Parts: sequence; C-alpha cells; structure tokens
Amino acid sequence: MSALGKGVVFHSEETKDAELPSLEGAKVLLVEDNEINREFAVELLGTMGVEVSVAVDGEEGVAIFSAGEFDAILMDIQMPKLDGMEATRKIRQLTSSAGDRFATVPIIAMTAQAMAGDRDQALAAGMNDYVSKPIDPQLLAKALSRWLTTSEVTDTAPVVEAQIRRNVVPGALSSLTTINAEVGVDRIGGSETTFEKLLVTFSERYADAVKEIRELIDGNNLDGAEQRSHALKGVAGNLSADLLFEKTAMVDEQLKHHQLPSTYQLDELEKTLQSTIAEIESLHKQDQNEADVPTAVVDHKVLMSDLDSLRQAIDEDLISAQKQLESVQSRVAGSEFAEKVGQIAEQLDLFDIDAAKEVISELEALLG
Repeated sequence: MSALGKGVVFHSEETKDAELPSLEGAKVLLVEDNEINREFAVELLGTMGVEVSVAVDGEEGVAIFSAGEFDAILMDIQMPKLDGMEATRKIRQLTSSAGDRFATVPIIAMTAQAMAGDRDQALAAGMNDYVSKPIDPQLLAKALSRWLTTSEVTDTAPVVEAQIRRNVVPGALSSLTTINAEVGVDRIGGSETTFEKLLVTFSERYADAVKEIRELIDGNNLDGAEQRSHALKGVAGNLSADLLFEKTAMVDEQLKHHQLPSTYQLDELEKTLQSTIAEIESLHKQDQNEADVPTAVVDHKVLMSDLDSLRQAIDEDLISAQKQLESVQSRVAGSEFAEKVGQIAEQLDLFDIDAAKEVISELEALLG
C-alpha cells in the first residue's frame, strides 16, 4: 500500500457522509503518549479492520517505523522526549535502500490545536493531513482512506455508520450526567465494556489532576502545568466528559500562553472533575456489586479452550485478543476465576504480552 500522492491536504473537517470506507488490511503506526487516548484509538481502528502498532512517544515512533513496514502513521503532536513535529522531520530525513517509504509514508497529525498556524507547522514538518481531537470515527477513517491505495486493502463491504454507532448504551452508562456515554461509546467503536474500563482508569489516574496543576503553578512550572492540563483535556474529550473538557480547555489555553488561570477557574475545574470522578466510581461500585452475584458454575473444559484461543490471538492480533478477552470475561463473571481474567486484561492494557501469557498459564494451572 502506498500514498495516493505526495501532496498535502488539510480538510479533515469536511461534512460527514453516511458510510466509512473499509480499511481492512491497512497497517498503521499509532504514536500517542497518553495511555487512555492510545487505547481509544487502538479500539476504534480495530473496528475498521486496521492492523495497529503502537509507539508511546515520538522517539519510539521513529525507531518502530524504521524497523517495520507501515501504510500510514497517526502522529500525536504534543509528546515527551520527541514531539510529533520533530518525529516527523526525523522520519522524512531518513533514507532507506529499500525505497522512498520514509519520504512518502502518509503522516496524519492528531491534534487538539487545528488552527491555521498549526497546519502550516505540520506541513513544514512533512505531515500530510490532520484529524482533530477528540477523534471522530468517520473523519479519522476518511483521513486514512484519502492517503491509502486499495491494492492491499481487503475487498470487503464499506463499514456503514451503523457498525460504528451500533449500540444503545445500557441503563447504567446512560444514567451518567457528567459524561455523554453514547457519544463516548461511539468514539471507541461500540464497546461498552472497554469504555467502562477506560472510565475507571481515568478515575484512578486523574483524580488529583487539578491538585497537581495547582502545585506545578505554585512551583512556577507553567510548562509542566500546561502538559498536565493538556493531558486532562485530551482524555476528557475522548471520554465525552463535555463540561470537564470545556473547563479544562479554558485553563489549558491560558497556561499555553504562560498566563495564570484564576483561583475561581481552578476551583470550578476541580468541582467538575470531582463530580465526574464520583459518578464513575459509583458506576464501578455498582458493576462490582453485580459481579459479586453468584453465576452458573464455569465449565472448565470450555474455559481452557477459550484461554487457548486467547493465547493464540495475543500472538497474532491484539484487536482480536481484546474481543476474545471480553468473551472470556463474560463467561467467568462472578466466578472464582474473574479476578485472574481481570489481571490478563490489565496486562493487555499495558501491552505487556509476556505478563498476560503468564497469567493465562496461572489460570490454566488452577483449572487443572
């Protein structure tokens, strides 16, 4: 698969059509430092048939691309070690005896700052296109399909909107007032289970975010404060925590220009964050209580077969592995094996394949 052209276009905000083109078989490198945003993108791309490899910063992105073959790169802009702009420049400067893939691979920016000046900087760095954050499934698919030929894409029917927006969220999720769960589930490609899991991860890792921003400001580290507010804003956007996103964006914009947000703004942001966290924790507690209700006895032979399939999927395709894991989680819900399966999920979230397999082996030993 190759780029359709070497030009640069910045028009990802066009009006949505009813259908998404199939991207089955495309190999994409995702360069994103934020774990929650990364999993959002991986899940969504998986629903489009994309084979995804992951880098956690620009430096790793350059290294992984240099060693592999990819049809396109999705590049976050604001990252530690090496930001997206500089990583793109390095990729464009690389040479390869295998051909001109370093010069022609489509690089699509993922940015919450899609202003004219940002587009000019992206063009100058060697990027081809951009998608704005929070990511919209249709616009992301269009941006990718615009730069890819169909020579290596599996000839399948288009992914229609109903496949991306295929689920009505269950009662527990729909009761949330601080989060637009329906939009959030759509954004991740339709998996309520994964969406709830990311909500819990958010509540665990961002509960003290505003406190940390205050401390960084008090220490006169405005760049650090802006980095933290930027991360909070990005995750809030993907989770469709709209009010939290709005209030964080105002604080982030001021910090970006080295201006101090007011005490009132930070207080309001803290209130909104804690309201959001409280709802997520309440939802999680409800799920745990439901999980404690005894279920039918788990068939050991069936579970052993499921674990064998999961192990194979982990070796071959992490997207398939995640779907297989959801099936296993459903099978063991409320049983003595649920905790171990949860540990497998945790390791896969961290992309720690060896650790996930080790837990599978431990569970197989328990099953005898």
